[in-house]
Amino acid sequence: MKKRILSFVLLCAMLVSMLGAVPMMAASADEAKTEVVYDQVVTDDAYIRGNNADNRNKNFNFEDAAAGHNAPGVKVVNIKYQGGEITGNINEIISLFKVSIPSKADIESTGADKFEFRFTVFKNPNAYNCPETYKFYYIAESDMINYLSAYGAEDWTETNVKWNYGSMKWITTRYHDNMDAIQHADKKVSEIAANEVGSITIAKDEDYAEKVVSFDITEAVKALAQKGETAMTIFAYAENDVKGDDGNGTSLMIHSKETEVESARPRLVGTKTTAPEVKPDDNPTTGDIATVAFVALALSLVGAAVVVSRKRIRER
Repeated sequence: MKKRILSFVLLCAMLVSMLGAVPMMAASADEAKTEVVYDQVVTDDAYIRGNNADNRNKNFNFEDAAAGHNAPGVKVVNIKYQGGEITGNINEIISLFKVSIPSKADIESTGADKFEFRFTVFKNPNAYNCPETYKFYYIAESDMINYLSAYGAEDWTETNVKWNYGSMKWITTRYHDNMDAIQHADKKVSEIAANEVGSITIAKDEDYAEKVVSFDITEAVKALAQKGETAMTIFAYAENDVKGDDGNGTSLMIHSKETEVESARPRLVGTKTTAPEVKPDDNPTTGDIATVAFVALALSLVGAAVVVSRKRIRER
């Protein structure tokens, strides 16, 4: 019996030695890969102002930040709401972006599974007068055209749009029955098939300079592409009437499509995520663990054999 046990122990030792010499194969996975498959700068952007009769009939394609903000090469659009008495001079600025949408076929061929509206904030002046919330909505191109045509206007461009263009003042959700119709909208957002994209809330004294903001609009882009839409208008306005003790408000200045740094221009970005590839991997650590487990099993079997052997000896 002793010879049998010794032979079994030697056999286990040989197997353990062989097992330790052969690396154990374990499954490992690379990280998921995300690649940009669609990157389109907005085709048009502008802002409209409703603070006085002159500006309500003026086009604001972009603001050159070189003069007022000592930033050569920087072009921006603005968002602001600074109220006052009901005199027809409320200082409200609303930004608009026209975004091209890829076709359903293009989305399928590129494999894009996520779309983001992305822009870069230039600065947010007078942040000490915050908090302020900036809301972003979108309207399908066909809805925009239908609405403007009802006012005898063609589709908007960055060089023709103004506060009074085709009653563009509808863009704000605020309106008051006792206010001049020129100031605020005669229709709410919900009545013009607008949908929320996202919002930014900036706290008091919070610095938003050169921050990149992205809103996931995947569902909107895919739904509109499915319907054959080719573009959407995204518009943004400030929710709160902000006016500090110093008489100033606050605003959000966003890099426009004309700004010098190309990467800072507002755009629609589509990405495709590839699932991680699972493949065999030479993992010594896994081999060591397996070896230890096998040794433990072998020793357990040896121990059991010894117990059985002793029991048989006693029975004799």
